[in-house]
Amino acid sequence: VRANGLDDKYFDVGSFKETSWADRATGIIKGLGFETHVQRKSKLWMNSYHVIVGPFATQEQADAAKKALETNGFKPHLTKLD
Repeated sequence: VRANGLDDKYFDVGSFKETSWADRATGIIKGLGFETHVQRKSKLWMNSYHVIVGPFATQEQADAAKKALETNGFKPHLTKLD
């Protein structure tokens, strides 16, 4: 565990109803050089697919990633993996 506590922080950059849209976003983000994960969440009979980016070793890396994601049309917000 890192002393700065950022090793468990990630950005959630979007929630999609279709896996194809989540895969498309993942491809774009991987092209930017970031590690991505897709989290499937279920609520009643509906599924959603959340695209998660990270983790980040330093605050500077997290800030740079957020800026790059925003520049490419994403709206990142900090989250933790379930």
